[in-house]
Amino acid sequence: LIAIDLQVGRTGAITPVARLKPVKVGGVQLTNATLHNQDEISRKDLRVGDLVIVRRAGDVIPEVVSLVEPLPEIRNEPFRFPSFCPSCGSTLAREPEQAVWRCLAQWDCPEQRRQRLIHFASRKALDIDGLGEKIIDELLQHRLIQDPSDFYILRESDLLPLPRMGSKRVRQLLDAIEQSRQRPLSRLLFGLGVRHVGEEIARLLSQHFDSLARLRSLRWTDPDLELPEGIGIEITTSLQAFFDHPGHQRMLDRFEPWWTPSLQASEQESELSSLSDEQLRWLDDRLGAAVKQAAKIVITGSIDGLSREDLAAYLRIRSAQVLSSVSKNTDLLVVGHNAGSKLEKAQALGIPVLSLEGFPL
Repeated sequence: LIAIDLQVGRTGAITPVARLKPVKVGGVQLTNATLHNQDEISRKDLRVGDLVIVRRAGDVIPEVVSLVEPLPEIRNEPFRFPSFCPSCGSTLAREPEQAVWRCLAQWDCPEQRRQRLIHFASRKALDIDGLGEKIIDELLQHRLIQDPSDFYILRESDLLPLPRMGSKRVRQLLDAIEQSRQRPLSRLLFGLGVRHVGEEIARLLSQHFDSLARLRSLRWTDPDLELPEGIGIEITTSLQAFFDHPGHQRMLDRFEPWWTPSLQASEQESELSSLSDEQLRWLDDRLGAAVKQAAKIVITGSIDGLSREDLAAYLRIRSAQVLSSVSKNTDLLVVGHNAGSKLEKAQALGIPVLSLEGFPL
């Protein structure tokens, strides 16, 4: 363990990261691994200079599991979690019964601002092709953007002076930004980065309240407000704080005219544009009856010729709720190759399983 660094996330969460001497795990060379939070570091008694065991959790996220024993007689001092944000210097806060320390500066924290802008442009949010971290860093450095709404007022004259931005690339980027106005309201809501509002919650909210203007007008903490199933006080409190925040008003004012009910229907169907008519008919034949009876569906494994995103979009347009994990409340598990632990859990709970092998290419 060479060092312990701190990363600031888009919601202000401070995550400790282990910097490691390069090591191969599962054929992949690792130099970083998550340490999760202060409590995990203390529980495992991790210190710089220690020899540690590393694994890829779920074969994806590297994490430090434990120390290698026996421990040396002389070790470095225990890691002390700082009291101030490493990006903006604000005092960190920790909510009762929560393990995570947070910076509460929001848009006033440079790294939170950066991470929020990156998230907004990401594939699962507004999916702005060509608007990656390096370009966002350049835009911030030249003070061309402050919040996501500034992407939509960029001009060729703003972008051409930037490094590696020729006229063709600038035109492509501006076209991609313009096309992103046509994304569904759920993508915008997810892209805004409201705490506790992930992809599925964003879809539930956008289906129930069909415009940004409607979302802004609600008193989310009103006990009489009719809400979709699964939307609790933690989410509504977060939404109220987001829409009340003075720093969000200019951004939301700019976005409001673009995300209206009149655009929504065609946008939902556009999410299936990558599937052929034959493939859609095959899915209808294989899944149609099951989807009508299953409100909550989980997907696991890989399906040749069908991305998880396209399958999830198909299910949602058919009014299913796509969840990320199996529980007793799951109605159906859709499986492909290498289904893994979700299949085992579904079988143990007696949840119906449906295979999509044979999907037409």
